Amino acid sequence: MEGASTPHEEMRKRLEEAQKAQQADAQIKIVLARILEQPAYDRLMNVRISNQEVYAKAVNGLVYMYKKTGRKITERELLTLLSASVERKTGTIEIRRK
Repeated sequence: MEGASTPHEEMRKRLEEAQKAQQADAQIKIVLARILEQPAYDRLMNVRISNQEVYAKAVNGLVYMYKKTGRKITERELLTLLSASVERKTGTIEIRRK
């Protein structure tokens, strides 16, 4: 059959994709190290470990902030950005008794 891939080819493709993802992540970290002060960078790496979605939002916001200000971003500014990017879900609990 043409077009059918062997398990070896599929594994190779997955490996290539994983390597590309690691390279992209390494490039992002290099950029972040340049635009953040060290305490802010350390905090952001902790966020990366704990919540990938918040990390991704923060990276986008940080790049925008850096382009706008042209200077390194402090930990306080990072905290402000993180608190704004985290959606607070506040709800009510309704108890119904029969």
